Amino acid sequence: MKTGTSYPTIRRLALVAGVLGTLGLQSACGGKQTTVTIIDGVEVVEERGRRGRDREATPERQLTEEELAAQREQQLDALRAQAAELYRSASGERRDYRRIRGVLDDILRLNPGDPDATFNQGVLLYDQGDVDGAIAKWREAGSLDETYARGLANIGYVQLSQGDLRGAEATFAQCLERRPIEPGCNMNMAYLALQRGMEDGRLTVDEAQVAIDALRFALAGEPRNPQAYADLARLYFETGRLQLAKLVVVNALQQQIDSPALRNRFGLIALEEGNVVEAYRQFTAAVQQDAEYVEAQMNIGAMALSFRDYATSRTAFEAALAHSAQLTDEQRLEARLSYGVSLRGLDDLAGAQREYEAILASRPGDLRALYNLGVLYQEGHRNYERAVEYFQQYEAANRDPSTALARDVANRVRNLTDLIELLREDF
Repeated sequence: MKTGTSYPTIRRLALVAGVLGTLGLQSACGGKQTTVTIIDGVEVVEERGRRGRDREATPERQLTEEELAAQREQQLDALRAQAAELYRSASGERRDYRRIRGVLDDILRLNPGDPDATFNQGVLLYDQGDVDGAIAKWREAGSLDETYARGLANIGYVQLSQGDLRGAEATFAQCLERRPIEPGCNMNMAYLALQRGMEDGRLTVDEAQVAIDALRFALAGEPRNPQAYADLARLYFETGRLQLAKLVVVNALQQQIDSPALRNRFGLIALEEGNVVEAYRQFTAAVQQDAEYVEAQMNIGAMALSFRDYATSRTAFEAALAHSAQLTDEQRLEARLSYGVSLRGLDDLAGAQREYEAILASRPGDLRALYNLGVLYQEGHRNYERAVEYFQQYEAANRDPSTALARDVANRVRNLTDLIELLREDF
């Protein structure tokens, strides 16, 4: 079993609201207001409304075009901030899509042809399952401004999620023609380059360089993007450039750019350096930021198993399996096997057996499940005949008897066979 070496995949661009306003809506106070002044030590209270009427005869100064434009931008900023807050404040069915759409409509009335508002209309449609409508809105956003590339980034993301790699790559290329430093498109081009480079199971420095260049462009477009930093560190890590990987992570954290992916990568780097205390600290920091970050949960679980801390490993693998849709098939299998080992370590033999047998039901002849069932019956139940049966099934299914695990199985079969004979003689 691997210990603390679960490698997260480069994540694709997540769909975002795309409204970045920082101003809140201003509220006005109504009704009569008064002011107090002091004249020769006597308080004099004046109604502001009356004072205002006294000034009615004086015509108000007309705002300049620049002042009107600034006022309009302030109103737009307030509306964008309102839409962003409404989007962030809830998710799923609790999100008030009708109200958010209303705010976006207000933006478009104030600023017809606003590409961000049009883009965000597409995000709302996508969230509600209308993929074709979303794509139409994202294309419309691009038609409003020839330099606007965010819509193409999301269209490519949809193609990527649907398995249309060629279509996605063409869309991302078109996106980068519009804006060479568009973060989402560069990050996904890096993802595609990485996938191609690892088709033979090994990533060379030259293959990684294409993805590295794309991520550098992504950071030029969005200098504080934590996922781009994490992906860049991963590429250096995967190609054996450990110090460069560490430099990227440390540089990000020094700038207070933080994320679970960065912390998880820092933990993997620390493991490679032999610093298990720092590795565990970083994996823990990752799940403190996001308890659903399964890569870090997997790494915590694997490290805890190596320390025989079965309670911690069980909790970590339970958390990972609760969000198993984020895992690859191999990671999911590893999590289930490791969860079974944790249960066995806590003397929950029935629970461990259920996990192993469930794996065999979906993956007949799985070597690790057969091995663990053999160990369970040998060390847990002390049922040596049944243990030998599972170990022999392992040997029948195994195609490489030279592995360390295969040699261990052969030794167990030999020793258990002798023990069974000895016990029979005693009776």
